[in-house]
Amino acid sequence: RWRHRKDQDPSEAYRLAHEDFGQAIQVNPHSPEGWVNRAETAMGWADWRSDRKQDVGELLDRAALDLTEAVKLHPGHADAYVQRGILYHATRRFAEAVADYEKALALQPALREQVEPRLGDARARARVMAVLGPALADLEASDEDVSAGRYADARRRIEEGLRLAEEARAAVSAEEWNRVLPAKY
Repeated sequence: RWRHRKDQDPSEAYRLAHEDFGQAIQVNPHSPEGWVNRAETAMGWADWRSDRKQDVGELLDRAALDLTEAVKLHPGHADAYVQRGILYHATRRFAEAVADYEKALALQPALREQVEPRLGDARARARVMAVLGPALADLEASDEDVSAGRYADARRRIEEGLRLAEEARAAVSAEEWNRVLPAKY
């Protein structure tokens, strides 16, 4: 039961719905729908609280736990996998998103139209980030070197990071790269 009124702040509506689904879970903790619905309201609530990063992180962490509980209760619940895939995708956990999208499609092929675009995007992002990850790590470490006054180390890390970024660029298709990173990169 959603307690949302047209004149109500959407963030408050999501909060109330989240509470309602929490109560539903207390009544029937073995129903995966309660867990999925509470996770969906947490994700919606997080969208409306984007200015409060800590709150958003906590809401998304709770949503991931709720969706994982739904999957444990009912491993054949395709929507739980879709929703968790969406959550992982939004939080840049692309390989996990791919796994959940693929599981949802295996369980319910009728979801193909809804899931395929997300799956393609998550696959491309997972591949690009896998090859780009070492370059990003070197570039992040260079910040620490600069802060500590180790300028030669910072320069070496930046050069290595750029070299690895060029290798990453060559390792994936232009379509994947352009899907993940805007043309200016």
